[in-house]
Amino acid sequence: MVSIYDIAKAVGVSASAVSYVLSGRAEKARISREKQQLILDAAKKMGYIPNMAARKLSRRNTAHLPEIALCWSPEQHPGFLNTFIGILQDMTAGGQVREMRFTV
Repeated sequence: MVSIYDIAKAVGVSASAVSYVLSGRAEKARISREKQQLILDAAKKMGYIPNMAARKLSRRNTAHLPEIALCWSPEQHPGFLNTFIGILQDMTAGGQVREMRFTV
């Protein structure tokens, strides 16, 4: 997965400059149109895909992040814990976990 740091290194700018450009706020940071185009071209060439969960969190918009509730008896289904751990690992790696709560 390509990050803003990868793009910044490739173009020779700061990660914050890349962030401003990719979020459409380049004018606010006074980034030249030429630099903006270099950043956008590099992002496209490198296959950059925005992390929507991170974007929503940074904008304080968590309403559409997924929530999962699981109810099961460990005594009746002991193998399910491994499945649940796998789901959490995949969601965390993809930036899709907003909050985790555990109750017994």
